[in-house]
Amino acid sequence: PVREAMLELATIGMLEERPYSGTYVRNFTAAEIEDTFGARAFVEEYAAKRAAKRASEEQLAEMRAVLERMNPEQGIQEFVQLDKEFHGLVMDAAGSSALKRVWSLLRMAEWTYLCAAITAFSLEDLIAQHWKIFRYLEAREDSSAGAYMFLHIKGFGDELGRYFSSHEI
Repeated sequence: PVREAMLELATIGMLEERPYSGTYVRNFTAAEIEDTFGARAFVEEYAAKRAAKRASEEQLAEMRAVLERMNPEQGIQEFVQLDKEFHGLVMDAAGSSALKRVWSLLRMAEWTYLCAAITAFSLEDLIAQHWKIFRYLEAREDSSAGAYMFLHIKGFGDELGRYFSSHEI
């Protein structure tokens, strides 16, 4: 399990493997964080736009069910799991296997725990943001769904960049 966890952290870029030397926690710059989350924001913006147009009633019902299970009293770990599930459902509703592959390759869902742990937003705020995205999807407002998704993801990237800068990680 530890080896698998380390491989997973290396895959998402949090660990750096150096031949004949070992594995080290990577130092991130604010620019790297900004770049990574910028890419994720564009991918998820496009997915939300597509999902607003293409989501079936069953897919929307699944998203609603996930959001209804989000509860700030459950804590950060439960929120992170449900967040990943929600964003994955949006990707599925976008109806693009190529888009889903790109999202999976970015492995950004794995950053969710760190983002949720350092954000200035409360769990109540984060849950409200997800409901707002959902309401745009449900109303088939593709431009608004995409724009709000972009701001949601980009906001995390900006916060994480500031955090890394101020803590010299």
